[in-house]
Amino acid sequence: MGELKPKMAASLRKIRDVFIHDWDPLGIGSAPDWPQDEYESYVMPVYTILRTQKGDAALRQYLSHVYQSILGLTVAPDEFHDVAAQFLRIDVSEDEIHQ
Repeated sequence: MGELKPKMAASLRKIRDVFIHDWDPLGIGSAPDWPQDEYESYVMPVYTILRTQKGDAALRQYLSHVYQSILGLTVAPDEFHDVAAQFLRIDVSEDEIHQ
């Protein structure tokens, strides 16, 4: 995917980075021996939310759902405002989604 769709690949890397460095409920970013792909299954859903421009509320709702599935704790979507803003800074509008 990276060679054929470099813009999309770059966007996916940025999403991974936000998961690992800005959200990271498991503390992976501070553990060098932890697998860096721990949040991989959550990357494409966030990418899809960004591509379909569903916005802040959809991202916060999704992050709340993911947090509950990872840690078994219920957290209100409003608690994820800052990380949702980080994701929304990733511009996917020029990605080669259909090429």
